[in-house]
Amino acid sequence: LISDFKLGSLTFIMEQSRPHVGLFIPCYVDQFYPQVGIATLEILEKLNCNVSYPLDQTCCGQPLANSGYERETKESCQQFLNSFLQFDYVVAPTGSCVHHIKERYSKILNAPELQPSLNSKIFELTEFLLDILKVIRDLVGDDFPVWYRINGHEYGMEGALCLEDVKKIISMGLFKKR
Repeated sequence: LISDFKLGSLTFIMEQSRPHVGLFIPCYVDQFYPQVGIATLEILEKLNCNVSYPLDQTCCGQPLANSGYERETKESCQQFLNSFLQFDYVVAPTGSCVHHIKERYSKILNAPELQPSLNSKIFELTEFLLDILKVIRDLVGDDFPVWYRINGHEYGMEGALCLEDVKKIISMGLFKKR
């Protein structure tokens, strides 16, 4: 399939297969920031992903595990896997839940064979856009710096986005200005 998007007066054509994405909306996003879940869905659909939202999804178990009750999260871990491993990819608008799933599920379930599958399927939204769909890298290339300011001091890091690149991405219409 071919999808296109505009950047200023330029139109970019992106040829890609249409991945089937399971949209994981973490419990705190669902309860406190539902607009983030909706925006995530809109971005993925705009980028030609076939998105499904499993109605039987629940909390990933991170709050309980972080409170010292990791063993008690086995059922929620298994429920997550039952809901999501059928998809090409699982995408969530949160890094902490994705990290928890990737780094702790195989240990909690005593199933080290799960680790490669989890690492290759489950992504935080921006990681998915950058590393799997390669949408942002296609626009700005692989070698570009990022500059950010903390307490009046500027810092640079090679290999990431600079402010002008972020402005380009916003102008693509994937993200709404607030």
